[in-house]
Amino acid sequence: MKFNAPLVLALAGVALAKGNSTNSQCKEVAKLTRLNDIVANTTLLNEYTDNNATKAAELEAKAAAGNTTLATLSSNTTLMTTCYQIFAVEDMEDDCDEMDAIQQANVVAANATLLAKYTKNNATKAAEFQAKVSAKAATLDALQSNTTLTAFCSTLNDKSSCKSMAKLIKQQDLVANTTALNDKFNGNATKVANYQAKVSAKAAKLATLMSNTTLLSTCEGLGITTAADVAQAAAIATTTASAKSAAVVVSPMAGAKVIALVSGLVYAIAML
Repeated sequence: MKFNAPLVLALAGVALAKGNSTNSQCKEVAKLTRLNDIVANTTLLNEYTDNNATKAAELEAKAAAGNTTLATLSSNTTLMTTCYQIFAVEDMEDDCDEMDAIQQANVVAANATLLAKYTKNNATKAAEFQAKVSAKAATLDALQSNTTLTAFCSTLNDKSSCKSMAKLIKQQDLVANTTALNDKFNGNATKVANYQAKVSAKAAKLATLMSNTTLLSTCEGLGITTAADVAQAAAIATTTASAKSAAVVVSPMAGAKVIALVSGLVYAIAML
């Protein structure tokens, strides 16, 4: 199913209404359809049951038992129209994840230090990893050439950044409210201090997010943050900075990027 650019933002929100009956029914359709696909494919069936005939029979019985439900749900054209939209969005989300994973893997494969660290200096494993990354070049090119997909992925990334910013703003507001902070931790000075340190360590990240005017506009458009939220957060940050004695501040952003890359390596390898 193809989508035009104006629909990308709307589609990005389709799967967000989790917990409602429509979403649950679509999940049931997907589950039962997948189950039928497995039992209809001997190779897949053997793979999922480890060639265990008893387990295979149980899976086939489970699929058969769900066929009436599947038929009933599938006959609801209104429901299926929504389900197809949800399935399409989920497929695009998977493509975004794959594209991101391959990109991260490419960075690692091209960085001798990272590659050596995460293959534990095993030259054979390093070569195998680089070969797998190279084999994914065509896939990455195909994904990146899909402008609808890249726009969709960009929207997802923006939403993630907006949610992260909203969370950081909320945490900063709490730290600035002594009464609320003490109430949250029942007056435990140690816990309060630890939380303050945690929020302080994220100050640079919040500042970077708030300095991106395009992102701020997107976040407001999505209803995740407001101009007032950002203005208040900026005021608190300024007050906090003024209260501190002069000191050299080392930005944690560069290290954070490396940590993010490293944490993504496991997923990247799994995707290859």
